[in-house]
Formats: sequence, structure tokens, C-alpha cells
Amino acid sequence: MTAVSGGGRPAGTEIPAGVGFIGLGQMGYPMAKFLRDWPGGLTVCDINTEVTDRFAKKGARVAATPREVAETSGVISVMVRDDAQVTEVVTGENGLLTTAKPGTIIAITSAHRSRSQVIMTVRRGNRSARPPSVTPPMNSGTTLATNVTAASSAEAVRA
Repeated sequence: MTAVSGGGRPAGTEIPAGVGFIGLGQMGYPMAKFLRDWPGGLTVCDINTEVTDRFAKKGARVAATPREVAETSGVISVMVRDDAQVTEVVTGENGLLTTAKPGTIIAITSAHRSRSQVIMTVRRGNRSARPPSVTPPMNSGTTLATNVTAASSAEAVRA
């Protein structure tokens, strides 16, 4: 696996070049499909093993927990049902923050409460997440999810 460094990060704080996707439901599945050929690899996580098996057949890594997603991914999309699931995925016992490297970007795109519609950067030291608030276009339903064009390289995300 390749690591991404730079951006003013000190030596030894490289983040994995892979992308992760948690939540492969009605909207997450078509969006994650666009990331199957990501240069650093795609790691997926969902409670529905039938869905994750489809991604595995196309070359994606399958993680049993969000913790495992963070081990291989520098950019992670979380598209789960509600705030309780967002909290568990990010801060739970096997959540993303248990293994996410400093500089990891966690994009929470659940379409429910606005406090979940944020992008977090995991920080050094206390690994706190103090995200700026953004509103991703997730309220347009599955048509948008099916027609979205994902970034084609890690360079687009680092820009």
C-alpha cells in the first residue's frame, strides 16, 4: 500500500493512499462503485455481506469494522442511516478514530441531521475531530448517487 505525505505533515505521519467507504445501501452502493479503481485501493464496510462480497469480487478490500477501514484509508466516506450510526462508526469501540492516522479525512454524508453533514480531519495528539460544517448534496436521492462523478485520482482529494 502506498502512503501519502506532504501538505506540511511531519515525517512519519503519512496517511494511507486508499479510500474507504462505510455504508453501502441505496445511495452508498452506487457512489462507492465509482471508487473501485482508486489508485490506492478501495476498502468497504457494511453489515450486509452480500453487498460487500460484490465489491470483493471487483477487487475491493472488505473490512469487518470501521477500525479496519481507517487502517488502509486516508479518505473515508461514511454514508449510514442516522446520527447514532455515525457516532458508532466514528467514535465507537471499533470506530474510525481508534486507528485513523493524523490527516485522515472522514466525510460524513448521512442525509439526516445537519450535525452529521461534516468533513473531519483527525488531528495529532488528542485525535480530536473539530470539523468545519459543510452540506453535501445527499438529499437528492438515488438519482444523484447513481449519476455522481467521483474524483478520479488521489490528487483531486489532496488539492
